[in-house]
Amino acid sequence: MIPLAVLSFRDAVRFRKTGRANDVTLQIPAVIKTRIHAVMRSGLGFGGPVISGFLIGAVVTLLESVCTGQGYLPVLMVLVKNDTSQLHAWWLIVLYNLLFVVPLAVVFICFHRGMQINRLTDWTRRNLVMLKVILGLFFSAIAILLLAGG
Repeated sequence: MIPLAVLSFRDAVRFRKTGRANDVTLQIPAVIKTRIHAVMRSGLGFGGPVISGFLIGAVVTLLESVCTGQGYLPVLMVLVKNDTSQLHAWWLIVLYNLLFVVPLAVVFICFHRGMQINRLTDWTRRNLVMLKVILGLFFSAIAILLLAGG
């Protein structure tokens, strides 16, 4: 977690200086991005919108686990290390997953209401430094929890 925190803070500083997305270290590798785009293009319309949406979402989730696993596995380690009750651990996992799902739902609603992709891209670019700092703080907090034993 400590190296991920350092890389995230470094990404914030580098992007602030250059404004170039290619200078960001912690991102989905280009090979995985290409595969995600291919899955999305090829799976559209397969079995209707619900089935194709579910299948595309499942495959994209697997491919993106390269990224999301950086935060998810350490959180699971903290829960196991703390010997948390099953109910408490379950609620923490639900909360953690909501933190990922709610932004996706907001983006979905925005697109459903007519938002264009360039507006989302512009917003991300304007807020990338803040997002990287928040991610660095998250990684730091998990590192502290792991090192402190809970």
